[in-house]
Amino acid sequence: MKIHEAAAQLHLHPCELVVELVRLGAGPFDGEIFPETNQGYVDTIRQMKTPRLMSHKDVPSPLPPPEPRLSGDALAILRALRHKRHWGANIATKEQIIRHYCKGLKGYDRPLKELAQAELLNCRGPITQGPYSLRIQAKAQIERLAGPEEVAG
Repeated sequence: MKIHEAAAQLHLHPCELVVELVRLGAGPFDGEIFPETNQGYVDTIRQMKTPRLMSHKDVPSPLPPPEPRLSGDALAILRALRHKRHWGANIATKEQIIRHYCKGLKGYDRPLKELAQAELLNCRGPITQGPYSLRIQAKAQIERLAGPEEVAG
């Protein structure tokens, strides 16, 4: 009996039937385009109270996107903005970042672009001009990337 015929008898999708057959030890199907099964397997599956079919709960959820790899300068800016609490509407100008928060970085445009591309940074103007703030929606990710806040003492 062809798989599609057996699936029709059981009111299953052919792929679901193949999964059930493999669980019962049938196969291997060796790459056959239209594999066959015997009536004994069909009867066994029919007698099962409810064949264990895959539901949407059995399908693994997609993996979360990987954490962005940020340069040291981008991490320094991220940590400084977090430390100064520049989230959402609380903005920092590029001048504040350069002159007060992150003196001595090799450059500022590339790290700011990195943070914007990683969707960690809001920018109200051109990315090279600012003003900037951290995205509240990315707070958990920012906290993971920035690490624990250092306590002065």
